Amino acid sequence: MLSVKDMTVNGFLYSDCKYIGSIDYEKLVTNGCRPQKNDVLVAKDGSYFKYAFVVNEDKEQAILSSIAMLRPYSEMVRPRYLAYYMLTDAVVKLVEKNYLTGTAIRRVILKGFKVLPVIVPDLEAQDDFIHILEQADKSKFELKQAIEKIDKVMRALMP
Repeated sequence: MLSVKDMTVNGFLYSDCKYIGSIDYEKLVTNGCRPQKNDVLVAKDGSYFKYAFVVNEDKEQAILSSIAMLRPYSEMVRPRYLAYYMLTDAVVKLVEKNYLTGTAIRRVILKGFKVLPVIVPDLEAQDDFIHILEQADKSKFELKQAIEKIDKVMRALMP
């Protein structure tokens, strides 16, 4: 059983998630809380729009209501495009201005997702967008690894 606290930029971190029995799991599945491959999951409570990613495989897992599950029409919207789109500054600002509710825990209710405007370019443009962002993500990862390596060398040289 997964919630926003189990989300990362690349998917779920399962080490601290809660496990439930089969009866409770089946109740969640019956209520539509089991994400499927290519669903886009978006953090909507507390850390709203901090994380959004595509489910890469079908698993026996269920999500709580703190996560929105979007099922894009694949002939119109690429799941990876939609996940990236949800995290853009423009969308986050729009959500903060128009769709947040709650005082103690800020959240976006599902009705907000239904009326949230989504810019949908043609599939070729979406594919180009995804390719560029994946290359940028790869470069960021490689840069982070290089910085960690430099830090390690510097710590070794310090004494």
